[in-house]
Amino acid sequence: MGGLMALRSALPGSPYPVRGVALIDAWTDLELAWGSALSRRLEIEAAYGNAAPPGPDLNPQHLLLRQSPLPLFVISSLEDTTVKAGVNSDRLLPHAQPGVSEFVPVTGPHLGANRFTPAVAQRLAGFFMRLETLEWAPAASGIPSRPVSR
Repeated sequence: MGGLMALRSALPGSPYPVRGVALIDAWTDLELAWGSALSRRLEIEAAYGNAAPPGPDLNPQHLLLRQSPLPLFVISSLEDTTVKAGVNSDRLLPHAQPGVSEFVPVTGPHLGANRFTPAVAQRLAGFFMRLETLEWAPAASGIPSRPVSR
């Protein structure tokens, strides 16, 4: 469930600035992750120290939908039955920073080998190179927080 933490780390309130996120077959909706399997629910309960489902204020997907666009690199498969792209990563598309973000459709099951090919690695490296070229506007804290539109 690394996608939940990676996405959360790039949203306001994170203890350090994260300028973009790469997600591979990622859970992005904490509520859906909670309801997907007992083992996952127990992991979420342990992480949050609460036996109740975490509310929307802790759900990275809901938080992103209320923020300005974020640079995202997303790999997902419509054939993934473990983490359904249509209700997880695909919902992030309208909230991805144009010009730097990339959504890579793949085929096959969850975390299949085709996510880890030289061609995909090259596309991922391209995303990080694009991310490095963005100009960043300082937030109130003085730490660069969001790309500046050109």
